[in-house]
Amino acid sequence: MKITKEFKKTSLLRRIAAAAIDLIVALILFILFEAFVLNPCFYNFTEYGEKYQTYLNLLDNSKLYIVDSYGNIDDIATENYVHKEERISYFYDTYAPEEKEYFENEKGKRTDLFTYQNGEYVFKENASDAELEVFYNLQYLHAINILENFDEMQELTMVLGAYHLGMVFLGLFLGLSLTLYLPPLFFKDGQTLGKKIFYIRIISKKGDGKITWVQSLIRTSIYFIAELLLSIYSFGIPLLVNICVTIFHPEHMGIHDILCSTVAIDTSFYDPTKLREKDKFVISYETQKEEEKKDE
Repeated sequence: MKITKEFKKTSLLRRIAAAAIDLIVALILFILFEAFVLNPCFYNFTEYGEKYQTYLNLLDNSKLYIVDSYGNIDDIATENYVHKEERISYFYDTYAPEEKEYFENEKGKRTDLFTYQNGEYVFKENASDAELEVFYNLQYLHAINILENFDEMQELTMVLGAYHLGMVFLGLFLGLSLTLYLPPLFFKDGQTLGKKIFYIRIISKKGDGKITWVQSLIRTSIYFIAELLLSIYSFGIPLLVNICVTIFHPEHMGIHDILCSTVAIDTSFYDPTKLREKDKFVISYETQKEEEKKDE
């Protein structure tokens, strides 16, 4: 037995607004997880904390950075050239004496800024403060480049980068999971918080029209993995393709809807008799007769 039902199409603008609400909620959850759950857990229960402390100590001991007691890192750009001279010289003397010659040679080239006295270069009395600042900023960048090429620094940067990437990925996974998976189970009918607010419901184009939890799970997984997570590492291309498909599809079905035979409908109050033809679509369902259901 075939039953035909009419539904009102959901406007693309409302679907975008609903998706925006869901992503904002996911972002808030991501920030909370990152700050209060993941970062403390990674810091205390993995080698991340030890590696990060070693990283901070290396920066602080090099004198090329300022590390406070809270672990905040700042460069020495705001310090004047006298202090930069002291810090850069200390770095070369302690960590890269073989590179100290480059620093001294650069001073020797700037006869307008330095004069050679008693075996070392000193500032000329008429040297411009602005020119000295420019000179030492360039030398500071060169020293930082040497520090970043140390084997220990490269290893720490790689390890900490991997941990940060893992925390970001896990935080996004948890935030999006709680936003996209849990609300549909609570609200039913495939509704997330955004869809609930904008009166959008997901129905199936097969069976009796009710979306099953398996269908909802697969649909959300496709949207979550193929369209959102992959977009993070591919410049948003999967998400952009899905938006284009949704815009040009006559029933505003995205890729996840097409693959799962689902469609979003408008559940807001409206007068069916005044519904324009372009705003509605018809779905025919194959159903069983009551007698056949009883026999089963």
